[in-house]
Amino acid sequence: MYINEVCNENNIIEIIKNKYGNYVIQKAVKLSSGIFREKIIGKISKVINKLEDKRIINKWKAIISFKYY
Repeated sequence: MYINEVCNENNIIEIIKNKYGNYVIQKAVKLSSGIFREKIIGKISKVINKLEDKRIINKWKAIISFKYY
């Protein structure tokens, strides 16, 4: 349920732009697995270019391309 709420397109953009929310999403990506992780990364991939801050865009591109084992 948490993943579905966070993955709402409007929510995820606002969460990523917020420094505390950004931390929460990073932790969710790092700690999730399987379909939940794929869902978060997929949604971030879809909205990443809607962000205005190039620094945040580059940071998230690096995060979603990193493989957690």
